[in-house]
Amino acid sequence: MATALEKLANNLKVYEVSVAYWDEEANDTFLLVGLRPWLQRQKPKMDAGQIERLAVTDEKVVGLAGKYYSDETEDVKDLRLIARLIKEYGSPEQGLV
Repeated sequence: MATALEKLANNLKVYEVSVAYWDEEANDTFLLVGLRPWLQRQKPKMDAGQIERLAVTDEKVVGLAGKYYSDETEDVKDLRLIARLIKEYGSPEQGLV
């Protein structure tokens, strides 16, 4: 069974990889809608490197969400929802998470 710190590390990696290989038609972005707030709540347990990785990935989400997509798929809607959450609650580098 994974420890809490292992779960945190694994979920942060899932978030990073999911964003790095994000596809507007993959039908899996909904998984990140719940994962991103969970990561936000874990910030007190994160080390400086993990906080930086979260901030970098958040920047990628905001960048992807701001692009034009010819088709407003559920993945695009979900990505934009995550970007709104990041903007509303702040990113780790702003110290608001």
